[in-house]
Amino acid sequence: MITKSGERYKTIEEVAELLRVDYQVIRNQIIEGKLKATKVGRQWRIAEIELSRYLESRSTSLVNP
Repeated sequence: MITKSGERYKTIEEVAELLRVDYQVIRNQIIEGKLKATKVGRQWRIAEIELSRYLESRSTSLVNP
């Protein structure tokens, strides 16, 4: 999904497939506030920039315990 401003969004399922995890893992990360997402109707959408930030923070936390 691409908005008028050019931002690209992914569904929970798309992010889960990309990261090779169950969709529930991504959903839990959103609910816990670890991954920012926007609710559009009944579905969550994750901006690609937010996904990048999330992955960066995860890789940094693994390097710097």
